[in-house]
Amino acid sequence: LFDGQDGLIFAYGPTNSGKTFTIQGGKEEATGILPRVLTRIFQVIQQQREAGETWEVWVNFMEIYNESIYDLLEDSHKINSENRPRCELKDVHGRIVVKGLRMMQVRDTTEAVTVSRF
Repeated sequence: LFDGQDGLIFAYGPTNSGKTFTIQGGKEEATGILPRVLTRIFQVIQQQREAGETWEVWVNFMEIYNESIYDLLEDSHKINSENRPRCELKDVHGRIVVKGLRMMQVRDTTEAVTVSRF
């Protein structure tokens, strides 16, 4: 059972090594880690909702490139990668936070995967 959990999927490697394919999968032929994990999360949540529990799922997506952090939910990254805003790491009461990173609430796997298409 879930109980207020946070999760992280991290892909690291050089350009063209398959990180995006591993995380998202292909156009139609293969399912990546992200859609498979989200599908399972929403299956468990549906079972718990039937038992009367309520849940919210929030996602964020970031890229770390050349020692800079970028919010992949920020629309400007799709238009002009040169001038997109950078996020910053901050220490907030002993907890590391990415300042400027947006979070989006999603209702199901399809919505989460759609917003993650970077």
